[in-house]
Amino acid sequence: MGFTYLHRGCVVVPLWRIKLKTHADVLIIAPSGLRGNLKIKQIMKKFNFLFGAMLLLAIVGSCKKDEAVDERDKFVGTWKGTTTTSVPDLSINDTKPITLTISKNKINPKQLDITDGEDSYTAIVNGNTYTYNDFTWTGTIELEDEEGNPYTVTASYKMTGTGSINGSSITESGTIRLFVVGEEYPGAWSRTLVKQ
Repeated sequence: MGFTYLHRGCVVVPLWRIKLKTHADVLIIAPSGLRGNLKIKQIMKKFNFLFGAMLLLAIVGSCKKDEAVDERDKFVGTWKGTTTTSVPDLSINDTKPITLTISKNKINPKQLDITDGEDSYTAIVNGNTYTYNDFTWTGTIELEDEEGNPYTVTASYKMTGTGSINGSSITESGTIRLFVVGEEYPGAWSRTLVKQ
């Protein structure tokens, strides 16, 4: 019949043999005098523990892990605006239009690659700001003599700076050191850009 007799006169009935709604695997039937010695509570505690563990595994297993957000994403794209450069000792105060293309560096997860169509720069992102890595340029610049006549000289400059984003606009500023004929001339630059 599928009954198994245990010690002390208890009978274990497999639940598949009877149609009872219970959470235990077996139903223990014992004479009334032996009920105090039964381990029903222990069986139910084990069941509750196992049920709770399985439920916890199901909940944890079904949770999606949050994908890491790349803080560079907000900067990526094409930005248009103006750049202003000022070098007072050389009477340079220039404002001109500029277009920057910003992309994510494929190797460094914090770095941006920035190009203005002529030069390429790199910057490190920290939240809503980025800091340009030192950049050195060498080329020719056009100056005016005391009589207003233009002339070109070979020059180089070193640029540093930062940028910060607010919605769909970026504001950048920094310093510039221009080297012309062995002399150093300090200056400043700034940009206001809007995402396209």
